[in-house]
Amino acid sequence: MRGTAIRTAWALGAGALWLAAGPAQAQDPRVEIGVGAGWTHSDGVTFQGVIGGDGNIYNEIGPKDSFSFNANIGFFVSETTEVGFLWGRQKTTLEVLGTVTREVGDQNVDNYHGYVAYHFGDPDAKARFYVLGGAGATRYGSVPFQVGGFVGETSGETQFSTTWGLGVK
Repeated sequence: MRGTAIRTAWALGAGALWLAAGPAQAQDPRVEIGVGAGWTHSDGVTFQGVIGGDGNIYNEIGPKDSFSFNANIGFFVSETTEVGFLWGRQKTTLEVLGTVTREVGDQNVDNYHGYVAYHFGDPDAKARFYVLGGAGATRYGSVPFQVGGFVGETSGETQFSTTWGLGVK
């Protein structure tokens, strides 16, 4: 599953770029390259409470809110429409939560998304509003951990995901 989802995400991104290449060549091609950084609010999953070896009850697991960064490349296929690829990474910690919060270990969460963005207003304006939507894959990295004398590692997982945004450029 892991390799298939990542290959699918790369194929979606490559396909979006390929589709953009024909119309972009017929016009004055505009390419946009961007980088970003920020804070990601992450959600975990809840489950029926279980009693841990320390006597505490745990009922949720997930990545901790943390710093993230991304990069993208987009090709304008018209004056208002951009097609591109976005990669992002959140360097975080996997936590279990309940009556207390425990950090399990360090984890990377990577996003690979093809996207389409629509820009409003005059193409030569100094600032333009845009909306963005895309699809691809999110890869949750494996997490090494130690509980008492036991040393182990969670397996990483890749899932289908979407991306949505709006803003001003």
